[in-house]
Amino acid sequence: EVALALMLLVGAGLLIRSFVNLASVDPGFRTSRVVSMQIVLPDTRYAGGAPKRQFYADLIERVSAQPGTMHAGAVSALPLSPLGTQFDVPFVIDGVTDLSSSDRPRAAYRAVLAGYFETMAIPLVKGRLFDRFDGRDKGPRVAIVNETVAKRYFSAADPLNKVVKIPMAGDLTIVGVVGDVKHDGLQLAARAEVYVPYYQLALGEMQLVVESDDGVEAVVSRVKQVLRGLDAALPISKVSRIEDLLSTSVAQPRFNMALLIGLACCAALLAAVGVYGVVSYSVARRTSEIGLRMALGAGARETFRLVVVGALRVTLAGVVLGALGAALLGRGIASLLFGVPPLDVATF
Repeated sequence: EVALALMLLVGAGLLIRSFVNLASVDPGFRTSRVVSMQIVLPDTRYAGGAPKRQFYADLIERVSAQPGTMHAGAVSALPLSPLGTQFDVPFVIDGVTDLSSSDRPRAAYRAVLAGYFETMAIPLVKGRLFDRFDGRDKGPRVAIVNETVAKRYFSAADPLNKVVKIPMAGDLTIVGVVGDVKHDGLQLAARAEVYVPYYQLALGEMQLVVESDDGVEAVVSRVKQVLRGLDAALPISKVSRIEDLLSTSVAQPRFNMALLIGLACCAALLAAVGVYGVVSYSVARRTSEIGLRMALGAGARETFRLVVVGALRVTLAGVVLGALGAALLGRGIASLLFGVPPLDVATF
């Protein structure tokens, strides 16, 4: 019982420290006061890129003008969520010898509408964000990359004003670098990302994000009011707070931690009851012997030592076995840990 309790307590401690480390990771974007919702334009009414561009331009402009809205924007794929359209594409940096497709740099390719970076508080590291002329018919074809792209593929060189060639997009001039976003999970490294103005990649499905101090119901009500003026038949779906998406992304580690904590507490309670029961039974059986020892001159200290030393022998044996078991358990759950070694001395 002591060995099992110790083993489970150490395992629970490792998962607690792991979860604390995970929860302290900066996701790279705002996690409060932002409501997201999915909008899908049917091809039957929005064939081609022009009507899609016009619809989303009007939508963002009107939602941003609503009372209580601080910022509004949209992205083709929402962080920490399965929602959206994802592209993982190779690209070529202008001036670099053309490589085979397998050796080319790769990045996630995302379309954003004006206000997305401000709404999500994704920091601008250098350069500028998109303006209302970028990507339009007579405007420049541009892109913004994240820090991972800048560090991984440009090394010490400044990526600003460099041209990247993407098969589905053509030649794009990099005008800005933004901070990394933990798109696939807090425990995973940020992936390389290339952002382009929506006008360069007009998709029917976009994830609208709205920053507001008001509740979800109030934000959704305002967006529905705007939609009635643009397309009364168009629904919104997948409404969620960004903080809920963040909470859901760590749901499995949180469940693992809670489960092992529960088992460890039960084992510790059983061990405490078991050790007490064994010692109590042992003392009850040796009452006559203890009385005889005291009659022959044994003091309270010697009698106490007689009882406790016997219990400690068994307990220490359990501690040794439990420590070995905890070491094996730590290695077994190593894939569940984040920022904590399986043999973390402080936890032990």
